[in-house]
Amino acid sequence: MRMVCGAQPKGILRLVLVEGLQLSAVGMALGLVIALSLTGLMRSMLVAVTPTDPITFAAISLLFVMVVAASALVPALRAARVDPAIAIRQQ
Repeated sequence: MRMVCGAQPKGILRLVLVEGLQLSAVGMALGLVIALSLTGLMRSMLVAVTPTDPITFAAISLLFVMVVAASALVPALRAARVDPAIAIRQQ
């Protein structure tokens, strides 16, 4: 509907990507809190890494952000390519 009202494809692409990344940021923050609180349980399962290794947490967080960005890009590109006439006809 935003395209029908005159939104540019660039704005739609940005909107969908930002929403996906915001949702993943909330999930990552909760996951980080849970992971840090469970470090005592993980201590016996880790080899050559301390349970609170900041480099490991940063690398995994960066990997998750890249996966989320890649997975949010597909629907964002699809939403940006929608023909407004077809979208309004189906509504």
